[in-house]
Amino acid sequence: MSISIFDLPHILEQIGSHLSRKDISSCSLVCFHWNRVFEPLCWRYFELGNKIDCSRLLEQPRSLEIFRERAPTIQSLTVHNSTNLGQLVEFLQKTPGIFSKKLVRLVIESKDFPGPSAAFDVMIKLLSITQDHLLHLEANIHGIPQMSQIFDGQLETSFRSLESLKTIVLKGQYEIVGPSLAALLRHCPVSVESLIIDYPMREVYEPVSRWNIIATAPALGNMLTDDERLTLFWQDALPTNIRTLQLPRSIRKNEQVALIPFLRYRCPKLTTWEPVSTVRPISGSQLAEAINLSCPNLENLVFDGLSIERVGGGFDGGMDMEDFLRSCSSLERLETTYSEPNNFSTGQGATGTMWIRDKPLSTRQSLTLTSALTSTPTSTPTSTPTWVWACRTTLTHLDATFYMYRNVSDKGRFRKQIEQTYRKLGQLEALVELRLGCCCRCYGPKLADCQHYLYSAENGAAEILQGRDRQKQEQQQQQQPEQERGEGQEGDDDEVILDMSLETGLGHLAGLKRMRFLSIGRIQGHKIGYAELEWMRRNWP
Repeated sequence: MSISIFDLPHILEQIGSHLSRKDISSCSLVCFHWNRVFEPLCWRYFELGNKIDCSRLLEQPRSLEIFRERAPTIQSLTVHNSTNLGQLVEFLQKTPGIFSKKLVRLVIESKDFPGPSAAFDVMIKLLSITQDHLLHLEANIHGIPQMSQIFDGQLETSFRSLESLKTIVLKGQYEIVGPSLAALLRHCPVSVESLIIDYPMREVYEPVSRWNIIATAPALGNMLTDDERLTLFWQDALPTNIRTLQLPRSIRKNEQVALIPFLRYRCPKLTTWEPVSTVRPISGSQLAEAINLSCPNLENLVFDGLSIERVGGGFDGGMDMEDFLRSCSSLERLETTYSEPNNFSTGQGATGTMWIRDKPLSTRQSLTLTSALTSTPTSTPTSTPTWVWACRTTLTHLDATFYMYRNVSDKGRFRKQIEQTYRKLGQLEALVELRLGCCCRCYGPKLADCQHYLYSAENGAAEILQGRDRQKQEQQQQQQPEQERGEGQEGDDDEVILDMSLETGLGHLAGLKRMRFLSIGRIQGHKIGYAELEWMRRNWP
């Protein structure tokens, strides 16, 4: 194919499409002819408004002509509030095709908008203009207005037409309510792969019966229960392509109406949920169940600032992290990040609790555990043991807290439960980082100042020794007769909840051949001495 001199502007335009804005501006200053080629490319990133009177653009014919010529070159459009912005938006609506398919990114900055409703209205109108080719939507608006049937209808109509949209980022400082969040999740376009909604949630639960966005027949309006209304709201919700998810913090009290239905109906391809804000303990098991049944590809589950106090203080109401380990077969990371760096030196802590209860082992569990204890390494089980977690071949990072039931009726059975927990840890073939802690979750420098249990750390927490009071007691016991010392040791054993000795603890972790980081932060009953440290050095070089 021959190329003539007349193809040079087209070639320069193709070259300019891969240059930065600074380089394009430099090229446009070379000569008049280069300016005609490169200056339109400077409009790839165009800001509309930004304290400029938009009426000048509409009233001056030359400015309007230039805008019509170069609008098709715009790839990213940023909209600020300005004088007469509404007139310009209406002009764009009345001029179909003014933007080409090159426009793939829309950014709305609402710092100067009078309120959430005004910014939301501008966003809806602009979406109707760019719906055919928009890939990325980012709206930094103060908040989402209180949802009504009018707003809900506009949102549904606009989002339904965005067939190519890949990412949605909605963020702001004002609190949003449960119905607004539910509407956003319900009408999210099917094509979206990344959804980020970064708003604080209002800590008030609004019953579904008060939602004015659920249209029901007048004859049935007062006869439907909240569950029936919620089912009516989420019916016909289609699955999306969402793989990365971030939802508002403090979503508590709205999990049942927004979060759990969204996971069940719309997130079959979810792989990363980070960060996960605190949820109520009563919803923990239901959340794990929804992930297990509807999100089989979930790999990264990272909680944000989750504390024992927020999770729940009782075994009947506490959220058990083992539910996720037991259910999610593709899970790779189960961690927590903290926004306050003073809490933990590493910036990480325990995600929550794995509850160890004093409950009878099932017959199948007892047989499996007994056969595992007596079998040789060459033996092959006929079926997958029930005490092995579903993510045993995928989990690489685990950050969790053990919490034990104190009123133990059968100590022998309870120790089997403890040993079974360590066996589950030992089956994590891909584990690289393991962080274990107790309720106070003291790590790093804070470990030495922990008053939760009477232990102290020496040599940078490399070896956890018993506290001074306990050391004195042991010295006194060594001076007593053999019989009395035995009785004293039996009393100490009663306080050992999670023994990390080779016989019951670390010895079951020999299968963690890939582990490179181990953090043990103050678990009551830890017995780690030189024998255990030597075993670690030999097995985990």
